[in-house]
Amino acid sequence: EAAAGPDVELRSRALFALGRYAEDTKLKLPTILSAMDDGESDVRKAAACAVCSLAQLAISASGRFDDSTLKELTKAVNRTTTDSSFGIYV
Repeated sequence: EAAAGPDVELRSRALFALGRYAEDTKLKLPTILSAMDDGESDVRKAAACAVCSLAQLAISASGRFDDSTLKELTKAVNRTTTDSSFGIYV
């Protein structure tokens, strides 16, 4: 809920928090992916960081993510590295 609210800082913090834990990734991933298109650059960056954090968790937590979730994460990580609007340079 906070990840979609009107306060930019609160949305950003909520997205960082969503990326910290692997639990319920399938449920929270749509919120994170939606935030990657937010009008605020800080929110987009927070969403990109959340995606990258979840991807790292997926690598270390083999078997905890289903194939469709892994595909969505992979697609989102690729987007963060090719779209300069996220401010992430690899």
